[in-house]
Amino acid sequence: MPKCRPNLEKYLGTRPSQSQEQARLIRIDGGVIPFMRKDTIRQKLVLMKQYLSELDTLSHCSQEEYLSDFKTRRACERLIQVSIECMIDCNHALIAGMGICPPASYADSILKLVEHSIISQDFAFRLIPYVSIRNRIVHEYEQIKDNLIFATLRLFIKDMNQYLQIITNYIKSAKG
Repeated sequence: MPKCRPNLEKYLGTRPSQSQEQARLIRIDGGVIPFMRKDTIRQKLVLMKQYLSELDTLSHCSQEEYLSDFKTRRACERLIQVSIECMIDCNHALIAGMGICPPASYADSILKLVEHSIISQDFAFRLIPYVSIRNRIVHEYEQIKDNLIFATLRLFIKDMNQYLQIITNYIKSAKG
C-alpha cells in the first residue's frame, strides 16, 4: 500500500524548527504521525458528544410527536448531519496523520480505519449507511423520510457513542 507523505514546506512555508515540528507530531504504534494533534481530534469528539446529547434529548418523544413537530425533525436532521461530519473529520485527521493516502470517499474513510485495525469491519458496516443519510440531508438528493430518521435515531446515538469511545480509547493509547 502506498504511503502519502505531506510536504511540510508546502503547508508551512519554510521548514519548522525541530520543536515546532515535534509539537505537530504524535506517535501511534511507534510511528510518527505528522499534522495530527490529539487536541484537534479531541475537540471534534467533544462536539460530537454534545450533539449526541442534544439528539438523545430529542429522541425520547413518540413517533407521532416527532412526525408532527417540524422543528424537532429538522433539529434531529441537523444534529445527525453534524455528528456524522465530526466522525468524518476525525477519520480524515487519523488517516492524514498516519501518512496514508487519503480516502476516496467519506465511506472509504471508515474502511481505512478497518484496514488499520482501529474499528472492526462489522462496526464499519453499521457506520457506512450513516454517511448516505448525511449526504441525503446535506444535498437533498431526495425527500427525507421522517419516519426512517425517527426509526434510526436511537441506534444512531448508540453507534456514534460507541465510535466516540473507540476513538477516545485509541487516542489515549497513542504514544506521544
